[in-house]
Amino acid sequence: MKILLDTHIWLWYSLDSERISSELLTKIMDTQNELWLSPITVWETLLLSEKGRISLETDAVEWINQTLKAF
Repeated sequence: MKILLDTHIWLWYSLDSERISSELLTKIMDTQNELWLSPITVWETLLLSEKGRISLETDAVEWINQTLKAF
């Protein structure tokens, strides 16, 4: 199955997985499924970080690169 993660699901999964239902978390973690991410999600994440709406452990660009590699 192909799963397109929107911005809040991607951030919740990457930062605070307790906010995601166990059913969705199971689907995301299933290696049989393909995870897809829109370029808009990356852009929105950069904006959220820039505006201080989210707090990332590192620079936003570095965090995005690290997170994408983990997928």
